[in-house]
Amino acid sequence: MHIVKKALLESAFFIFVYSLSGSGYASDCLPSGHRERVVPARVIDGDTLLTESRQKLRFAGINTPEIHYGSGEPDLFAIEAKVALEQWLTDADEIIWVSAQDPRDHYGRSLGYLLIDGRPVAEKLIASGLGWAVAIAPNLQLVDCLLAAERDARRQKLGVWQFSPVSAGGVDQGGFVVAFGRVTAVDKTRNAVFLEVDDNLAIKIDRQLLVPEMLKRLLGSLGH
Repeated sequence: MHIVKKALLESAFFIFVYSLSGSGYASDCLPSGHRERVVPARVIDGDTLLTESRQKLRFAGINTPEIHYGSGEPDLFAIEAKVALEQWLTDADEIIWVSAQDPRDHYGRSLGYLLIDGRPVAEKLIASGLGWAVAIAPNLQLVDCLLAAERDARRQKLGVWQFSPVSAGGVDQGGFVVAFGRVTAVDKTRNAVFLEVDDNLAIKIDRQLLVPEMLKRLLGSLGH
């Protein structure tokens, strides 16, 4: 899912909280794909690290709070996410990188899933309340289990879930935010559905993320 701000605030980005199948995240949370052992050199933040071979790895399926190096105070729980990852890596017996279907982002970082002793780091962080589950096609392998982990953390009010989402109508700056609001308009294209929330931001949902019944119910509820 890609979420884009309206023209007034084009630099802002948002994640729309939603659920797919709701399956569990224990035995299901194992990605398939090319695997390689990696040796971490430095943890940049909770969802990014640098290897000894100078490869920058960005974990798919998760966003952790930003540290904002040199440009302000870290977001709440940003340091905790970084420290947790550092500790897990220090204690690990085996560290494996599994490339995602789309293996590179627009910053040139490698996209994929980091496994520490067989468990995805993204799931560990999200289950601890130190990150949010995100779904960006086509890298959707672990979306169900990561959303299940997020639901558990949210129910327990762990980490980032100690705070309530912000109103979509009041968001006035860029960055990552969990927001709530009322859908005020809807548009459709061949490949996506666009929802306008509180007349302030637009959410683009790839149709491949919506099963036919879900799409029918969504558009029906909006009078389309």
